[in-house]
Amino acid sequence: MKRWIRILAVGVMVLAIELRADDLFTEVFEVPPTILGFGIDPMVDPFGDPAKQGDGVAPKGRRRALDVLEEAGITFGEGCTAIYNRETSQLIVRNTRQQLMLVQEFVDGIRDYYSKLIYVTFREVTFEGDPFKSSENWGEFTEEFLQTPDDELPENGFSLKSVLERLSQATTAQDDGEISIAEVFTDPQFQVLIRAMKESGKFKIFSLASVMSRQGQVATVETKDRKYGAVTEVGMDSLSVTVDLMFDDPPSARFNVTIYDRSTLGFLEAQKDGENRIVFTTFQLMDPAGEPLNRQGEKAADE
Repeated sequence: MKRWIRILAVGVMVLAIELRADDLFTEVFEVPPTILGFGIDPMVDPFGDPAKQGDGVAPKGRRRALDVLEEAGITFGEGCTAIYNRETSQLIVRNTRQQLMLVQEFVDGIRDYYSKLIYVTFREVTFEGDPFKSSENWGEFTEEFLQTPDDELPENGFSLKSVLERLSQATTAQDDGEISIAEVFTDPQFQVLIRAMKESGKFKIFSLASVMSRQGQVATVETKDRKYGAVTEVGMDSLSVTVDLMFDDPPSARFNVTIYDRSTLGFLEAQKDGENRIVFTTFQLMDPAGEPLNRQGEKAADE
């Protein structure tokens, strides 16, 4: 038995209203515009239209709001409905009070999920042969950096010489057309490497595009001969990010790796025409206002 209190001008009236568990109510929820794609692997078709997206009364074969909620464990009996209004980004649900409480929990979770942003930057570096084999003529900055012996580096120090040696070995062992992860760099390490590359004059460096995306959504960049697609998931610690990255459409290579915020992945690709390529992809976590989630006092890598 539910009791409702109504305050009148001449006194207080107590009303007793009996509510049954199967009584239906209608509530409106403000939801992210990507709700109909929630739970779908976006890498199934990262370069196409959002998979199965549609309205609550969409044609057969397209995803409905009802489908999303049922997949989340919410039940819909007779007379219950769920409709997504794309124009207002509102979810209109008619269901029992208990199930509406579950819908509210689900919506709160989605809002938190999509509030985390990832700033993804793509760069391409092309070069001929194996310029990493010799560190000579790389410029004053690189020569000075290479003069510090590895055993004199500070704790967690960065050995540019070791990185160049690993890149040289990877370049030599790479088969034509093969794509592999060459190295993972912290932000300071990447700054050192990209500056050395610029100073050496042995590389052509192209800054492609930077894309701000929400976790679970695809960040895509297209060049004249290549497409890149990256889907990210922020770790529970808000310091790490799991990256699902795909090259080309249809995919010629796909990688899944977990790295820390502000890290850069370096992908090495050997070309049949003798020109090799490294693709640098940097990932930085951002808050809903578009500001760095983890402020480390580090400068961004030179563009």
